Amino acid sequence: MTSSIKHTFIKNKVFLIALIAIIVLLVTYASAWFKLDSMAKGYYADAMRNYESGKIMAALKGEKVLSADSSEYIYHGGFEQVVDAFRSKFAFPKPQVYYLAESKIENILQKNITPEIGYAIYKKFFRLDNEYLGDILIRIGDIYHAKKNFPEALKAYNLAEESFPFNSVIAGQANKKIHDLDASISHFQ
Repeated sequence: MTSSIKHTFIKNKVFLIALIAIIVLLVTYASAWFKLDSMAKGYYADAMRNYESGKIMAALKGEKVLSADSSEYIYHGGFEQVVDAFRSKFAFPKPQVYYLAESKIENILQKNITPEIGYAIYKKFFRLDNEYLGDILIRIGDIYHAKKNFPEALKAYNLAEESFPFNSVIAGQANKKIHDLDASISHFQ
C-alpha cells in the first residue's frame, strides 16, 4: 500500500467513525426527547384534569396521590413539570405542550390565584420548590392593592421581598411595589 492510499484510508476511517458517533448521538437524543415529550404530555393531561376540577395547586405544582388499591403513591404532574422538562436551552425543539403549559401557568397566576390559594401554595412549597412562589406573592399583593387593602398588600410584597432576596426580579418588583404603595398611602394622608 502506498503512503497516499494508506493516508486516504485512515482519513476515511476517521470520517466514518466520526459519522457513526454523530448518528448514535442524534438517535440517542431523539429517543430521549420523544420519551420526555411523552412524559410531558401525560403531565399536561394530569394538570388539565386538576385545573378543570378546580384543583389549582395540583394543576400548577403537581401532586402525589394514593393508587386505587392503596399500594403506592402515583405522581401526577402539573404545568410546572411540563415546562421544567423542556426549560433547558439544550432541549430543542420545544414541543407545543411546553408552550401550552407556559400559557396555562400565566393564566393561573393572573386569573386563578386568590390570596387563600396563593398563601396555601406558598406555605406548602416554600423551601421545597420555590418556582412561581415569588410571582404568586406579588399577585396576592396586587389583588389586595386593587381592593385598597393596603396593609395586606404590603404584607404580601414584604413577604415576597424577604422570602426571595436573591431573586433580583422578584425582590426588585416587590421593592418597587412597596415604595409605590408607601407613596400612595402617604398621598391619601
